Amino acid sequence: MARSSRRIRREPRLVILVATPALLIAACGSAISTSGTGPYPTGSDIAYVSNGSGWVPFNLVRHSVGPAISIPPSWAMTVAPGGVTAYGIGANGIVAVDLKNGTIGPPISKVSHCQSISSGGGSQTLYVAGCGESAAAFTSILPVNVKTGAAGVPIPVPGTPSGVFVSPNGQTAYVITQGGATLTSVDLATRTLGTVITVPEGVNDLAITPNGAMAYATGSTNNVIGKNTSSYVTPIDLTTGVAEKPIALLHAPYGIALSPNGQTAYVTGFTYPPGASGPPVPPDVTSIDLVAGRVIGAFKIPGGASGIMNATS
Repeated sequence: MARSSRRIRREPRLVILVATPALLIAACGSAISTSGTGPYPTGSDIAYVSNGSGWVPFNLVRHSVGPAISIPPSWAMTVAPGGVTAYGIGANGIVAVDLKNGTIGPPISKVSHCQSISSGGGSQTLYVAGCGESAAAFTSILPVNVKTGAAGVPIPVPGTPSGVFVSPNGQTAYVITQGGATLTSVDLATRTLGTVITVPEGVNDLAITPNGAMAYATGSTNNVIGKNTSSYVTPIDLTTGVAEKPIALLHAPYGIALSPNGQTAYVTGFTYPPGASGPPVPPDVTSIDLVAGRVIGAFKIPGGASGIMNATS
């Protein structure tokens, strides 16, 4: 799920960093499709990195890249389960994107001008948030039927929802609220609000493990480490609603996607090599071992990187 970058700023305080080894800069190669016969690689091991060229397929196993799919950078996007279809929302409505062939279909719904879009479960319903066309839309998440394009009854969420992420089983939505300080869970069957999860380091973007048990949030603060602003990936236990010890980074993250086994995170943003000072290196993809809680590599993407997404994000 792509959306505009948001950062949470707080007063400086003492932080403890997870040790970061030297980053491995991988050479760019060309990816081979892992499913189907289209010109673009698809499958569970493919994530999509957004930049000025569109969506760049990035292989999470070989760390190679494919040709960019031309997608307007202003669109919010979501990759549907299965990894062969995506949905984008822009000024003219919601469209389906064939990820195998890189083709954009006609609008399937007139719902537009939303910051966030997410699919889950069987992908029969999309959920959008941060829609600014009316006061009711701006304070709710809105279900949209994929087949008919019809918008359902809005689900009010306190705290001005700005991002929505649906669990893999399609039963629960996790909504960024309170300016990125909290996540609010929503039971999509009963349309009732559940646990409000406070994330001390804030939420810019979110990815959920395939089993739905854990989520990982990117966030930034104004804590200063040397001359660099610190940022974090915060593990969240979705079964208990507890944010766990954050993994500290030395870059400002934009987006996050997880590997198919949920054990590695891939984060886009401006990366500072350990011990460096001054401007960051160009945007790339940073990989994080979520079991060990440490950075394990960084990979360059032609044209740079803004967001990253797959079916987990």
